[in-house]
Amino acid sequence: MRLSFSRCAASSVPVRFAALMAPLLAVVFLQLSVLAQTVKYHPPEGQFEIIVPAAGEWPPQDDGCCTLGLPDIHVRMEAAENGRLTSLKLGHMHLGNDEKAFGRLNAEILRIIGRSGNPLTRDIRVVIDADDALHHEYLIRCISACTGRLNPGTGQVDRYVRNIVLAPSSRAEQARL
Repeated sequence: MRLSFSRCAASSVPVRFAALMAPLLAVVFLQLSVLAQTVKYHPPEGQFEIIVPAAGEWPPQDDGCCTLGLPDIHVRMEAAENGRLTSLKLGHMHLGNDEKAFGRLNAEILRIIGRSGNPLTRDIRVVIDADDALHHEYLIRCISACTGRLNPGTGQVDRYVRNIVLAPSSRAEQARL
């Protein structure tokens, strides 16, 4: 029995050879997708305390975490009506509203606490006051900037502050009055 191979008009590859390669390529891509789904990714995360005040409870009751009476670090986040960040402030210091504002916040928090791993940081609390309209992604980036940074040398997270308090929204404050 003799096999005859016809050639495609636009290609020099025999039609029968191209037809045999299709299932092989499908299996290879299937294996790649299974590999991508089974690989375990370990994002750098950690545990930190976030205190969300209950309705009508402000300031939050002291749970004994801040025993030295250190002043709170206040972060204010203002938003436009569309939810975009318009201003990020640390105390009275304006840090901007661009991509680098959170890096500046991270550097200022480190300047305040002195060094990562400082034992006094367990007694420091960051109070974040965000507008109601602010997109949640900005709040998460702010919490990440306050809690620490990823050390490029070790791949571990350098912790700055563990105690994060979210101030009540202005709507909740007005409802209370």
